Amino acid sequence: MMYLLTLAIILLIFGLLVSHKPERVLELGIGNGYVTNAIMSAIKYNGVGSLDTVDSFHDWNMSTKEDLAKILKEIDKIGTHIYAPVLEQVFVKQVPDNTYDFIISDADHHHVGEWTDEIWRIGKPNAVIIVHDIYSYRSPFNYVVEAGKLKKPVFIFNKSSRPDEQCENGMAVILNGK
Repeated sequence: MMYLLTLAIILLIFGLLVSHKPERVLELGIGNGYVTNAIMSAIKYNGVGSLDTVDSFHDWNMSTKEDLAKILKEIDKIGTHIYAPVLEQVFVKQVPDNTYDFIISDADHHHVGEWTDEIWRIGKPNAVIIVHDIYSYRSPFNYVVEAGKLKKPVFIFNKSSRPDEQCENGMAVILNGK
């Protein structure tokens, strides 16, 4: 069963993608594949865009291998690129400046905030950057701290209005003003 928070995240990300119409999307961390499917649906809906997905799979439960295979097969259908298993930080450091219009980070929760400068660098001016689990781990929250120092607009989603939601982990949406 999909948690309401996951549904809220999916709807928000889908809406942002459909509205922003990015040409290049980067997803760091596939997780359960719900967000990946939302990204692919938005790209199909827009009729424009490509998705690069990177995941080291170091935190994957092997029982999800069949689900992962299905997701990767679907990603291939829309002409995207998958880099796995690759450490997300290694991949990001090899990406040219100003490559992505839209970046979603839900990967390597223990270290992702150590290389925010690389994310700002590879994001185009005004790229939308989404960071999940900002309150669950210290590292993702560093995006909020660094964005504040650089005066990048940040909106944090962390409020539940129903007892069955789980929004306290928090998600930041950052505009990569350069």
